[in-house]
Amino acid sequence: MNGRGNGDSCQELRVLEKDLLRATKRLEKTENLLAWVMIQAEIDEIKDRIGWVLLDREEYEKGLAWYKSFSSSTQGEAKCNGMSRALIEMGCYDEARKVLEKGLKRFPESYVLWVSRGVLDQRLGYHLESFRCFQFALRFAPKGSSEALFNVSTALHELGHHEDATKVLEKLVEQYPYEPRFLVSLGGCRCDMGYPKEALKYYLRAKKEGYSSPGLYDGFYQAYRAMGLKKEALEMAEEGFREFPGIPDFYGDLAEAYFEMGWRKESREVLNEGLSRFPDDECLKDLDNTLDDPEIDPGTGNKPPLIGLIALLALIHKRASKK
Repeated sequence: MNGRGNGDSCQELRVLEKDLLRATKRLEKTENLLAWVMIQAEIDEIKDRIGWVLLDREEYEKGLAWYKSFSSSTQGEAKCNGMSRALIEMGCYDEARKVLEKGLKRFPESYVLWVSRGVLDQRLGYHLESFRCFQFALRFAPKGSSEALFNVSTALHELGHHEDATKVLEKLVEQYPYEPRFLVSLGGCRCDMGYPKEALKYYLRAKKEGYSSPGLYDGFYQAYRAMGLKKEALEMAEEGFREFPGIPDFYGDLAEAYFEMGWRKESREVLNEGLSRFPDDECLKDLDNTLDDPEIDPGTGNKPPLIGLIALLALIHKRASKK
């Protein structure tokens, strides 16, 4: 998620569709070969931008169909990149791999395709392979590309090389002090290294920029929890769940936060909902074992705010019933 509102993306999509229609009409009327080539290139660029807006809006099936319609001869690289991203987000990893292997065979120096391959390996938990893909991408990245370095830092983080990842991210934050993704990732590294108070500083800066993402709320939760601030951690877990429904991490965060407040019953209700929706999620299964361990003291907290808690649990049931 990029924190952009759905209304903004709707407006952008409408503008791009109008631009595409106008460019198509100009192409039909032109008789000059050079002008025709330039307008066609403009159309190809607009079509690619429309595809990315669809994917950003999480309309993956529509985005996949859109990219499949691209010409393999003139838009082959963009076609492979868009299709692979849609397939990755849809969980069709084998199909995505086939598309990327075919694309990289044809475009072996494609920055965007190496990045997509790295993202695929990252999703599958192949972090060393992901790191190598991002290293390849870095070779072919546009000059001064911050995204290439950012991808390398995420791979280093996943491999547990937090200090190396921190060095890369600090350099990026120095160059782009208002880029929230870099701030959130740097916060994650610092939190994993045992500096939650420092991590909180970066999360607050990102939120001040109006940024919203699952990683931001989970980062807030983990930092507050590490600092022993149970109430603040609970608030972030609840807010994250409301903002990003359907993500297993927030079922785990919320159940864990309730448990640490001493609210076993409420914790179990949330976790059971999460397990019913995501039965294969390893983190939820691990937490399930924790909640059943009678030797673990969940601690004590104030009584849960009954009205707010009932509303939140009702929201969980409502969202789960829609799936």
